[in-house]
Amino acid sequence: EERVCHSCCEGKVRSRQRRELRGGEMTEYWVSQARYWCKFCQCWLSDTKAARSKHDNGNRHKQSVEDWMKDNRKRKREERIANEDFEKEMRDIDRAAREQFKADVESGQATFNRGSAAGGPPP
Repeated sequence: EERVCHSCCEGKVRSRQRRELRGGEMTEYWVSQARYWCKFCQCWLSDTKAARSKHDNGNRHKQSVEDWMKDNRKRKREERIANEDFEKEMRDIDRAAREQFKADVESGQATFNRGSAAGGPPP
């Protein structure tokens, strides 16, 4: 038996002796269990087939998915409406600018050169 200098070193010596008995190299080590993040329920669960299946079939998860889909549809509809409003406003601004430019050209306040590099009304 190996002598130990201090009691704090005793565990290290025993560990080394166990490794030597097993063949020298340490083969066992701690591995964290994989976790799965459910974006609908905002929770972590074990990343096993059974745990995910149980979670996915639960009422809380089903309700969370339904709420997420409803919110997603609402958000898309609001984005579409905002985009349509923006496009309409830009068309109105462009039409008003063209009408004003035409009026300015007719009154002599602005000139329109067809051969200009800009190709359109000045800013």
